[in-house]
Amino acid sequence: MSKITACLIVKNEEAHLERCLKSLRGKVDEIVVVDTGSTDRTVEIASRFNAKIVTFQWTNNFSDARNESLKHATSEWILWIDADEELVCSNKSKLKKIISADKFDVFLMKITSFVGDAENGSESNRNHAIRLFRNDPQYRFYGRIHEQIVTQEQVNDTRIGSMDYLEILHYGYLQEIKENKNKFQRNKELLEEELKENPEDAFHWFNLGMEYYTTQNFQEAKTCFEKSLKFSSTSAFYYPRLLRNAANSLYNLNEFGKAEELCNRAIQLFPDYTDIWFVSSFVLEGQNKVNDAIVSLERCLQLGESKKFESLKGVGSYKALYKLGELYSKTGNAGKAIEVLNQGALQYPQHLHFFTDLSQIYLQTNQVSKAAAILKKGAKFHPQLLEVAKRAEEFAKKLKGL
Repeated sequence: MSKITACLIVKNEEAHLERCLKSLRGKVDEIVVVDTGSTDRTVEIASRFNAKIVTFQWTNNFSDARNESLKHATSEWILWIDADEELVCSNKSKLKKIISADKFDVFLMKITSFVGDAENGSESNRNHAIRLFRNDPQYRFYGRIHEQIVTQEQVNDTRIGSMDYLEILHYGYLQEIKENKNKFQRNKELLEEELKENPEDAFHWFNLGMEYYTTQNFQEAKTCFEKSLKFSSTSAFYYPRLLRNAANSLYNLNEFGKAEELCNRAIQLFPDYTDIWFVSSFVLEGQNKVNDAIVSLERCLQLGESKKFESLKGVGSYKALYKLGELYSKTGNAGKAIEVLNQGALQYPQHLHFFTDLSQIYLQTNQVSKAAAILKKGAKFHPQLLEVAKRAEEFAKKLKGL
């Protein structure tokens, strides 16, 4: 059976490294940790997991450090993972069988990145990226930042498989972690260096735009995304996400007409990309085209959660349902709003707003008993609703007695 080496590059990762290394136990055969200058307990933690520790002078280039880790890997396969990530494996025996068969050279893996303030999965992005590849000299990282392992020239000759038994959970986009690491400034400087050398590199313009986008600087994000669109091929792996985020940046800048044009362009190219339809609904609502926005959201629900594209969790399910209920309510169609929000409360009871919004509509339409009932139902999942439910129930009884 083929073996796997996990390769990491780290610096001052004591807060996250143990979780990552624990997740690798029993799933990989070797761990290589390249330390680029830690001053905390990072090296000590890595030592406890019998990792092969290599000291490397940081060169302001992620590929240099990652390629150093590959030099020390002895297994047939390499898994690259970061300290702020966690590996989930659903079937180790099938994993080993797949990599031992001579069918693929690299594997795409699902990556779930938690965003915002919580890490319970309520807010996350999902995408697929090459994280498992053969330990072969032809596969080496390139790019100062947002490094890649397979060049455009290699794609046609590389056998790319999909690894369904492995998933990476990424915590590095959580707000607290991003702020503590000051990733924005570091990444911005590295990307600007890349663009000085390659001013027409569409991928780096996209990545620089993403740095501004995640800090909600939509004006700068728009500028970078426009550059990326100018130089990008529509076949680029990041192109659907580029269109989505460029349109959303325009929406946040109230440039609704341009945003709609970009959404329509994206829908023509990628009609099954749920996220584009979701962004389109906001853009259309911004222009008071509420009925068209409703059509976009219904399309989101027809498509469901995207498995093909990088996607925000919920745009094909609970987020679309909730927004749909809001728009039906906005148009005065209380009956349809109640129907949609009840569906959301039934299917996704963990989301508080289905219950609170339903109760408000019931109250607005003088259905106090139903408002009390939905709040009581919601209190099973959200205890903070219990007191409100009791008060609504008492009020309903008083009205009955009149």
